Amino acid sequence: MSYKVSYTQAQFKYINHMKETYSLRGDLEYPDRTRSHQDENDNWVLVSPQGLKMAKIFKNGDIIA
Repeated sequence: MSYKVSYTQAQFKYINHMKETYSLRGDLEYPDRTRSHQDENDNWVLVSPQGLKMAKIFKNGDIIA
C-alpha cells in the first residue's frame, strides 16, 4: 500500500536524512517549494533555490540524496 507524501513531509525526511547520515549540523540549505515537484509516480524531486536537484524522496520512504 502506498500513500501520497506531502512536500512538507518530503522536506522533513530530506533534512533528517542529511543530519543523520552525514552528521551535518547548523543551517542546512532547504529545497525550494516552487522548484520542487512530484514526478509521474508521486515521488518528490527536491530542487534547490539555484535549480539544482537535491534529492528524490520516494513514496516508500527511500531517499536518494
